[in-house]
Amino acid sequence: MRWRRVGLVFGSAAESLQRARYAAIGPRDDDDRRTACDEGVGIRAQAEVHLALDERRADQRLRACRHAACDHHRNQRDRRFVANSLSIFISGVIVSYGSSQSYSSLPADGATDNFGVVLQPQDFDNNPIAAGTNDPYANPILVNLAETGGSGHSTLVLNGNPVGATTVLTHSTDTLALRYDGLGAPGYTTLTTLGATGVASSSIRISPLYVASASTYFSAASLSFVGSGESALLTASEASAPGTVTYAATPSASCSGIATASISAANATVTSGGTAAAFGPCSVAISDGTSTVAVRVANTISGVPITINGFTLTTYTPADADGGVTVQYGSITVGPDGALWVWEGLTPAAGVGHVTRITTSGTMTQFPAPGVGSSGFGIAAGADGNLWFTVYNHDQVDRMTTAGGVTAFPAGGSNPKGITAGPDGNLWFQAINPVNAIGRITPAGVITMFPLPNTSGQPGGITAPDAEAAAPRPRRHWQAPRARPARCSPCASR
Repeated sequence: MRWRRVGLVFGSAAESLQRARYAAIGPRDDDDRRTACDEGVGIRAQAEVHLALDERRADQRLRACRHAACDHHRNQRDRRFVANSLSIFISGVIVSYGSSQSYSSLPADGATDNFGVVLQPQDFDNNPIAAGTNDPYANPILVNLAETGGSGHSTLVLNGNPVGATTVLTHSTDTLALRYDGLGAPGYTTLTTLGATGVASSSIRISPLYVASASTYFSAASLSFVGSGESALLTASEASAPGTVTYAATPSASCSGIATASISAANATVTSGGTAAAFGPCSVAISDGTSTVAVRVANTISGVPITINGFTLTTYTPADADGGVTVQYGSITVGPDGALWVWEGLTPAAGVGHVTRITTSGTMTQFPAPGVGSSGFGIAAGADGNLWFTVYNHDQVDRMTTAGGVTAFPAGGSNPKGITAGPDGNLWFQAINPVNAIGRITPAGVITMFPLPNTSGQPGGITAPDAEAAAPRPRRHWQAPRARPARCSPCASR
């Protein structure tokens, strides 16, 4: 008998192991049984190996399945959580505003300033309310601004935007400020009031720091001294300021030799030094510890040169100069003697005006003009070797010799202003009231008026052409060409 080996393809290692037991077919003697047994053992070993591999793969697939199932269930749980979530914003109930400041100041220096109002509202447990942009106050804060001593100089600013005199704070992230334009007059002040339901109102007063002076040297936060040892009294003021406010006056480092300052209570005294200086390097700071107003200082000393933007300027000051309060300078002209002549008028009408002669080296001589409170305007050198100037408020045209002798000529109600020397040897002036005309005055003082076509207009100035343009041009004489003599030719003689 012949043994057959049966080759089978099994679906699994366990099935291969089961069938290996019946792999031998045919006679069953000892040798055949032994051979068949050995072959069966080999098949069984291979099947066991396959079984172990299958079990490992099955275990890996099971673990992967479990992970996938967990991820799936987790995702399902997360989706259920998001779908059922609810955002709750809790409103803060304000019990106090958390602001203890009741007074402050801003500088009245002509520049716009912002004052930030710091609020830290607190709840029933005295904890700051800082919920954020999604959580409104349960009792919003109403803000009102009141101005006293003026109006239109301040406004409330909510979250960076001007909102006028009233606004409402609804969230802890809201910002509040007061914007002041730096203007107004002493006595101006503001009061900002806060109010919320169930909370006592609170307010903060903000007053500008003003610096004023009655000194003739003071104007527009500037001091213009005209010599050494001159003084000006400056007064600092803040409307409704508490009694604890104190002031200081501090010159800048560049004021050395130019000016010094001292202060008593709210009154500061600034005194000029012996160093001449234009506006720029020197200033005196008037401060209350919170706000500061800088007062610029210039010191113009007669005959002492100063440098302005790289240019050297020397100023010559007449003896009666007082900073422009009563003495005001009008026109200037070159006189027939080569010196400069300046018309000094007075405003308001007080004292007697002057015509000042000044040489190019700075030597000055003053000649009084007739009439108390003369208001001068124009001056010109006449062809007659004299100075001619107008006296507007006295309605006259005056003639002055280089020695200072004056003769007045009434202008017939024309109120003359500007004057100039004409090319015809006369003086011509502008008359603005009431005739609106151009006037001519001869060296002898005879006045002729020439009305303007437009009686509602007023001439703003007058001038004359220069000498070269005014001089008559020489006439050109044209001579007709001479007739040529007739020429004799051979043809003519024939």
